[in-house]
Amino acid sequence: HRFANGDTLLHAAIRSRTVQDPTEFARVVLDAGCFVNATNDAERTVLDEAMLARSIKYQDYATHKPLGD
Repeated sequence: HRFANGDTLLHAAIRSRTVQDPTEFARVVLDAGCFVNATNDAERTVLDEAMLARSIKYQDYATHKPLGD
């Protein structure tokens, strides 16, 4: 399902002010087959929205080292 602004249920949950921790909701929706890389009308993925909601810059979030090193 998509809302008028192109948001998926995951986009809405991440930006929700009533859902303190959307982790369990996200697990259920992902297990049901939600496409995690879907973009909304602003061309943002769920990860983009999560970082925006928490004022996290991509450069601060992403690791510059390969995982496992």
